Amino acid sequence: MSEPTKSTARVLIVDDDDDMREILRIDLSERGYDVRAADCGPAGIELAASWRPDVVLLDLGMPGMDGYQVAQRLREEHARAMRIVAFTGFSVESYLEKAIQAGFDAYVLKGTATMLEKIEELIAGAAAGRSS
Repeated sequence: MSEPTKSTARVLIVDDDDDMREILRIDLSERGYDVRAADCGPAGIELAASWRPDVVLLDLGMPGMDGYQVAQRLREEHARAMRIVAFTGFSVESYLEKAIQAGFDAYVLKGTATMLEKIEELIAGAAAGRSS
């Protein structure tokens, strides 16, 4: 019997941009990850509670409940049980600092050439931590 080529890491995408969310969901699914998606903060919090992802890719600039608020809630409710990644187009250093204070583990800029590679590195790290 051959070993699986991909981990079964669970990845939750929370982003109000329908196109970005769907493209990323499809791409990560095709790479072998178990992926689910939510279009707003409250739906993401609910899905994280019931499904328990390894990694949450969380947009910062969502209307209503922004990514910072969602990250704080996830940390309050799940402590360090999941890796939370700011997935955003905001590249100003003050956003990075605020993300770290809100409980994010990492920061990935949307639309960069290395975006998917960085996401896969973060997923692999979370999956390795889960299996050890």
